[in-house]
Amino acid sequence: MGGGLGPAPRAAQLLEPFTPAEDLILTATAIVRVFDRLGNRQNRMRARMKFLIEELGIEAFRRLVFEERRALWASWPDGSPSAPEVQEPAAPAVIPPRAIHSAPPGFDIWRRTNVVAQKQAGFYAAYVTVPGGDLMAAQFRALATLLWELPGVELRTVITQNLVLRWVPEAWLPALYARLVEADLGWPGVHGIGDVVGCPGADTCNLAVTYSHRLALELTRRLAERPDVALADELRDVTIKISGYPNSCGQHHIATIGLYGAARKVGERQVPFYQLLLGGRAHDGEVIFARPILRIPARQVPEAIFRLVDAYRSERRDGESFVDWLERKEAGDGDTDETLQW
Repeated sequence: MGGGLGPAPRAAQLLEPFTPAEDLILTATAIVRVFDRLGNRQNRMRARMKFLIEELGIEAFRRLVFEERRALWASWPDGSPSAPEVQEPAAPAVIPPRAIHSAPPGFDIWRRTNVVAQKQAGFYAAYVTVPGGDLMAAQFRALATLLWELPGVELRTVITQNLVLRWVPEAWLPALYARLVEADLGWPGVHGIGDVVGCPGADTCNLAVTYSHRLALELTRRLAERPDVALADELRDVTIKISGYPNSCGQHHIATIGLYGAARKVGERQVPFYQLLLGGRAHDGEVIFARPILRIPARQVPEAIFRLVDAYRSERRDGESFVDWLERKEAGDGDTDETLQW
């Protein structure tokens, strides 16, 4: 509870080690009711659960939520709301129409980077990389046709501006990849360094001061030209996330390489800059916010990122990850700021 990014990022606090499915609706309702009752109603900038938890303390907030949940249990008409039933699709008996049995070019690397096995035996989830989160009308139609041809497969959006196709039988993966390539959606390297996340920026946002969406697209293009970087195993867990403003709509606080838009006066002109942050991550219940390093002129951001990556690859010790290298630099073995100066 109470997690959030923006100018004042906070890591979410654990309510309890485990919440049974039948308690989920009551628990969420209890949390919302406590916040509605005690949240700040005088200052809209402070009307956030993270600030209320900080004010009360997590133990006090937990106690209030548990008390509210018990009261809801007692007043619910039939004891408690029932947990939703999850229907798992049965394994298909036949290969769908137009299925192909030989893997198209690029299939092996796409499968390695974009496909994960589901816990349900025989089924896979295939991620669709969408550069910049931009989908064209023809691509929407292609996806609709694909879902018609592959019965039982589900399409969902994910927070990284990509898509995921679930319940894909292994025998269908080559056919699926072929359809995605036809729609220009067969890009490998999902959630890696070449899969850049960027908020809409000043193109559509009144708060943004830089064109973060355009920068995300440019970085995606530049990285696609460098598959030795975009698809490198040692950079597989490195993420780039960009916001046009400190509000972190692009999630820059939890990126390995984060950037948010700023401005600086150079002579008589306001020049767009980006604040560079390094070392953020959110994984398996651990949240570490990225550390601000320095500001970079917007035009020089791609050069800065390639310089940073090249420095890591030349200086890394055997098996050392990008984050481990950053921590070693921060501990005094070299200076990341100096690596980026020109």
